[in-house]
Formats: sequence, structure tokens, C-alpha cells
Amino acid sequence: MGKVYVEVQIPAPTSDVWNVLANYGEIYKFNPGVANSFILDGSVAKGVGAHRRCDLSDGKNHVLERVTHWKEGESYTVDIYDGTMPLRTAQARLGVRSNTGATSVAFMEMEYVPKFGVIGRLMDALMMQREMHKLGRRVLSGLAEFVTSNSGASYISKAGQ
Repeated sequence: MGKVYVEVQIPAPTSDVWNVLANYGEIYKFNPGVANSFILDGSVAKGVGAHRRCDLSDGKNHVLERVTHWKEGESYTVDIYDGTMPLRTAQARLGVRSNTGATSVAFMEMEYVPKFGVIGRLMDALMMQREMHKLGRRVLSGLAEFVTSNSGASYISKAGQ
């Protein structure tokens, strides 16, 4: 099983970061690896039981995710239960915690099992582990950039209303 943990400091209050994360269907706004994302028909918009589809920016792949844990204002965990990625199972937790001053720490932790048995484990050791770390850093860098940008500030003020 592969495990990844990445965190980044964001010069913004925890509530601002959470307002972006909590808009579960709109991860495409800050995740550069996601071209489009949306809540699936019949699903709640956020919280435990929310389901979304993420169409990846490579134009070929997608994942289906469902929220399994939700701690309002802090974090949520998703189960990646279907899609075209070479993963047998995968869970990811995204969250935010307070830091000193008006800064926050956003984090992403992921556990996954690749498909393809021994070959998948070899692929994980040779390249997937490194790529998953890069993915986590890109997601959190995109989050930090979005939260601190003008479009992010406008988005956050609308989300907080």
C-alpha cells in the first residue's frame, strides 16, 4: 500500500481555505489535474455521502469519489471507488488547520493500492509513489494560489454568505 502526506502553508485564515475545500463539487477550480468536476445526480452536495466525478486534465481519465468522513471546518475523506486510473483502492483526506498568525496549513494524505498485483507494486516503487507526491504538491499549491488570488477572494466571500 502506498502512502503520501503533503502539506503547505497558506497566508489566509483557516475559514477561507475551508470554504474552498468544502465546495466539494468544484475541486476543478484549484486542482490543476482536474479539468472538470461535478456532483453526481441524486447526491448530496457536501458531507458524508456526497459523490462527484472528476474528469482529469489529460483528457482521457476520470475518477468517481464519495465522501466517507466529514469534519466541518477541518477535513474530509474521500474513497476513490471507480475510474480509469490504475488503482485498486484509494482514499484521500484533504483538510486545513490553524497555524501561527493569519496563516493556515492545508494538507492532503492518501493511501492507495495499485492494480496489477506484483507489477503494480513494482510500478508504485519505481514511479507511482513519486508521482503521487507531485500530485499532492500540485493540488495544495493550486489551493494556495486560488485562495490567495482575486478570483479566490471573490469566491470565498460568496461561499461564506
